[in-house]
Amino acid sequence: TGTRYRLTGFRCNLCSQVYKPIVPEAVAKAPKFAPSAVSNIAITHYYLGAPFHRIQNLQSNYAIPLADATQYDVMNTLTKIVLPVFKCLETLSANSTLMYYDNTPQKVLSLGKGQATALVTSHGSYWIYLFYTGRHSAGKVVSNLLTERTSEEPFITMTDAAKANQLSNVDATLLARLIIAYCLVHGRRKFYELLELFPMECGFVVECIADVYRHEAHCKQHHYTPAQRLSYHQQ
Repeated sequence: TGTRYRLTGFRCNLCSQVYKPIVPEAVAKAPKFAPSAVSNIAITHYYLGAPFHRIQNLQSNYAIPLADATQYDVMNTLTKIVLPVFKCLETLSANSTLMYYDNTPQKVLSLGKGQATALVTSHGSYWIYLFYTGRHSAGKVVSNLLTERTSEEPFITMTDAAKANQLSNVDATLLARLIIAYCLVHGRRKFYELLELFPMECGFVVECIADVYRHEAHCKQHHYTPAQRLSYHQQ
C-alpha cells in the first residue's frame, strides 16, 4: 500500500512569490519506505522469485508506482542491514554441533552455471537456515565455513555421499572431532533400484534397513532423547 499526501501551496498574483506548503514534521522525517514495504519486496523477489519488473507491473495495477530500479536501490539498502545478521548466523553455524547440507545446480547469469547450497544447522533449540548461490559446491562452502569454527566440541555433518558434498582441506584436528554421516535414504534407494536384478542380495540389505526404520519409528513414537535413541538403535 501507499500513502499520498496532498499539500496546498499559494502564489501571489502581484509578485509571483510562491509560498510552499509546510510539510508536517512527522511526515518529513519518516522514511519513504516503511520496513514492512522493504521486507515485502525482498520476500516477493528473493523468496517467491518474482522479477523486479514484474513487481513493478503489479504495483502499477494498484496505482502505486514502484520502478524496478527503485526496488533494486531499496534492496541494496536492505543488504547493509541484513549482512551483519547473516555473518552472525554464519558464525553460529560454524560452531554448531549438527550440520545438514546439500546442493543443486543453479543458473547464475554471470557464470553461465553455478551451484545453490542449502545449509541447516542447530543452535540450542533453534535451527539456522543459510543459502549460498555461486560457483562452489556444497562441500567447498561448508569447508570454507569450518575455517571459522572455534568450538572444541565434536560435531556431526549430515548429507548424501555425492562427490560435490565431500569436505576438502579441512584441518586435521578438526577432522578428529568430526562425525560424517551419510543419508541412509539415498543408500537404500540404490539397492532398491537393483532389487529386480539381484533380489536375494539387495533384498537382504533393504530388509536390514527396514528394521532400522522400524526402530526409529519406535523412538519417535516414545519421544526418546538423542541419547536414548542411540542406545535403543545400538541394542
